[in-house]
Amino acid sequence: MTMKHLLSLLLFTSSLYIAQGKTLHSIVIGYSDTLEITKEASNLVCLGFEADHPNNHCTAEYIDAEQIWDKLMSNDIQVALMPEEVLLANQRKKKQPIVMTPMYQQYLIVVGNHELALNRPNSFRDRTIGVTDWITKEYRGKPLAKSLGLNEKDIYFPISQTREQLSELFCNYSIDGVMIMSAPSSALARELTTSCDGKILSFTNEQAQKVMKSTPGLYPATISKGLYWRIDEDIQTLRSRTILVTNPNQDVVDTVCESLEHINTELNLTTLRTNITPQSILDSYDLKPIPLHPLGQKLIDILRERTSNEQDNENLIFAE
Repeated sequence: MTMKHLLSLLLFTSSLYIAQGKTLHSIVIGYSDTLEITKEASNLVCLGFEADHPNNHCTAEYIDAEQIWDKLMSNDIQVALMPEEVLLANQRKKKQPIVMTPMYQQYLIVVGNHELALNRPNSFRDRTIGVTDWITKEYRGKPLAKSLGLNEKDIYFPISQTREQLSELFCNYSIDGVMIMSAPSSALARELTTSCDGKILSFTNEQAQKVMKSTPGLYPATISKGLYWRIDEDIQTLRSRTILVTNPNQDVVDTVCESLEHINTELNLTTLRTNITPQSILDSYDLKPIPLHPLGQKLIDILRERTSNEQDNENLIFAE
């Protein structure tokens, strides 16, 4: 073998080694709340990743919301389920994550005692509203104070580790209200309104517009009065999207992109999935379409075609 051929062989072998070294077989998904739908979303992504290769391993890790951006950008975690408010608040930074797809929506629910009323802003002055995380405090609570014409410091937003702690504090009259992100039907809100004499507060359109102006990534929402006992009118509130994003390193992007097909398959197989469905992902995307990675956009297109075909088949069945 000539020196030229030997050198070529070494270069070829090295390139294979480097390529193999860049293949990720382990990822960490970061999330910053304890909702069931978040657990479901992280499980869905992990199932997709682990289905791509028998040696793949995925773990989900709770990350304080104040740190999730930095953890993702430093590659301490490779994937994140990130609230859109955090994504938009950091959009001017030079280094940006890769946006794959919106995953689900959360609704803002504010429960107060009978002394609190959103149409009486001063009723919130010097009050304590419990929250479960830093994002709710910074991107939802403080803008609420501004929308009421108050200063941020006029309302105190202590962070509790669990919803059980919030319930205990409210029912023992240690706090005046609770602000959470949830599905429209919230077990905690139902408990506080039926057992602890709380009431769910409804935003005026002007207040909702002020909060949305202060925090991009929030959208108007309506919760049906039929979901709760003793509610006479639909609840006007806000909602937020949680977005699947990855670290911008190419090996991470390629790895997650390869698992999107398996996520699509998993969505198709888990017909009993309670919260995340092809239609719910489409609803989250259609709330405000945003630029996605090309393969993320392809996933949206596939889900749209599937749901359209299912609707056509359903219409045919009823027509017969």
